[in-house]
Amino acid sequence: MAGLTSGGQRIGNYFCCPWSAIYLVRKPVTIAGHRLRPMQQFTFDVSAEEIADGGEFKRELLLGPFHPTSEVDYCDPTASDHDD
Repeated sequence: MAGLTSGGQRIGNYFCCPWSAIYLVRKPVTIAGHRLRPMQQFTFDVSAEEIADGGEFKRELLLGPFHPTSEVDYCDPTASDHDD
């Protein structure tokens, strides 16, 4: 189920490329070793951002709460505005 704010507004996608969906747990479930409970928000963050610096490909379950934002992160380590 798509993630919603406490006021019922749809959150949309995670702000970092590749803009994964934000989900809302409906029934208790375990994903990647994390026990999630109903109404908890989560997303799956995938990034090759660190590869250029010899780092590893990242796959990570991120837990909310998440909030709507106008920020966008293209995860480009060569960009002049890269700070994460």
